[in-house]
Amino acid sequence: GRMLVVPNRECDIYQRLWCVYEMFVASQLGVPVRVAKTLASAGGSGSAGAKCSQAEDSERIRREIFSSGHSFRDIDEAVSGL
Repeated sequence: GRMLVVPNRECDIYQRLWCVYEMFVASQLGVPVRVAKTLASAGGSGSAGAKCSQAEDSERIRREIFSSGHSFRDIDEAVSGL
């Protein structure tokens, strides 16, 4: 399989915790991840400030990140080169 990330004009994909976390997990599993070339910017903010629309989703993802021994820096490094 593979993953295609499609930026849009509404928000920075790096500020959406689900987006960066899914990109990170895919890259950790060896799934090729590509960011589509669109007229919208993908953004580039750090993932530490990323959020979900539901607070409980943000909390669960943050717990998963830290309980797996990873950090937001790990996520930023993994997704920054995509």
